[in-house]
Amino acid sequence: GGTVLDAFCGAGGNAIALARAGSHVIAIDIDPEKIRLARHNARVYQVEEKIEFIQGDFLALAPGFRSKADAVFLSPPWGGPSYTSFEVFDLRQMTVDGPAVLLAALAICDKVAAFLPRNTNLAQVAAVLSEHHLRIGGGACRVEME
Repeated sequence: GGTVLDAFCGAGGNAIALARAGSHVIAIDIDPEKIRLARHNARVYQVEEKIEFIQGDFLALAPGFRSKADAVFLSPPWGGPSYTSFEVFDLRQMTVDGPAVLLAALAICDKVAAFLPRNTNLAQVAAVLSEHHLRIGGGACRVEME
């Protein structure tokens, strides 16, 4: 339930899953073609009325969403499968500024789920979280890895 902001919706798979689970979704993507595809896919799965689509840059739009979402879902562009060539993936290697994205999401609300490469530098994530007085494993933040 509630409102979930999907900051990098792409073709809409996660937004659709969230809508099917009962959430109202605000789905953002910078690419108008991806927004078109996401809207089409939401129509196919009969959840278009539960998703508000916005074409734009999440980092530019984020300040306008402060306190307007109950949760933020992040699946930012990693830059393709090249992440596997790094022993440890640095968030700054994404095609967007990873630390800035996390901080922008945390400024919207304190419930943020981020889908990141399995080799992400957790010390870097912890440093970003500490700026918000959060810590990994501190109850408010949990890391799940597969």
